[in-house]
Amino acid sequence: MSNNNLALPSDDRKSDSRPFNVQAVQQLLRDELSMASRLPYVLLLLLSTAMVVVVGSLWLTEPGLPPRTQIAFGALCAIGAGWITFCVWVLTQRRVLYARQQVISARLGMIFCALFAVGSAVVGLAQSAMLGGLLAGGCGLVLFGFAYGMHLRAVRHHNTLLQLRNSLQALDSKTRLAA
Repeated sequence: MSNNNLALPSDDRKSDSRPFNVQAVQQLLRDELSMASRLPYVLLLLLSTAMVVVVGSLWLTEPGLPPRTQIAFGALCAIGAGWITFCVWVLTQRRVLYARQQVISARLGMIFCALFAVGSAVVGLAQSAMLGGLLAGGCGLVLFGFAYGMHLRAVRHHNTLLQLRNSLQALDSKTRLAA
């Protein structure tokens, strides 16, 4: 078992090629499946559910709301349902996701921020509250920029983990052929 060390696949952010031994890879897997790594998804699930319940109950119990408010409440409920679905998917997976959930959550964030920015600008322009709509749309664009940055970071991390997995599979294949 002298081939327990693997080189970390090259990552754009760092150039060191520190070796990974079997224990380090096992620790990486334990960390990925640990309760601490899943706790943020539990919190997001609870907050999203609470938001959908509050906004949905307001929407259903106030029949005299203006159409733009009803559209906004419907959009908020749809966004909350999207986060709930995502969290349930992540929490029901009992295997290593190789950071795929981070890529998906960043994409959801980008979609929801873009919808907010466009929706705010459209409502502001339609209701002659152009300054308020454009300011809200601008805030949505800033949030979109943050979500895009998170997406780039998540994709980079995902690719690094996939390279590591492929390296481990190649090593395993070589070890089996040698045996």
